[in-house]
Amino acid sequence: MDEKVWRDKLACVKREIDTIRDASTFLRDQEQTANVKWFYYFHGWQAFDNDYHGRMESLFQAYKASPSRETTNVKLKLRSGRMLLIDFAEMKQHVQGNPTIRPLKREEL
Repeated sequence: MDEKVWRDKLACVKREIDTIRDASTFLRDQEQTANVKWFYYFHGWQAFDNDYHGRMESLFQAYKASPSRETTNVKLKLRSGRMLLIDFAEMKQHVQGNPTIRPLKREEL
């Protein structure tokens, strides 16, 4: 096998691994969605959009399993393109660039 063919096959395998990783994350997030709901406080407790519950729960479970700076303070990209900055130790969140910090809560269903 010449080097170009080998590199092309290697690139294909890397793309497949990325696809599998993304699919695994998606499935884990969907599984988590059925078990919990996440809320933020804004004139009363407001539920996050359904798309975010699973991802937030996956990030929270990573924090619980291994609390560290990397798992305590995380970023979640919103559909708007903005970043939601989450502090699981303090159970607070805010949108990057916005100084308003809001409490978070998690409810098991």
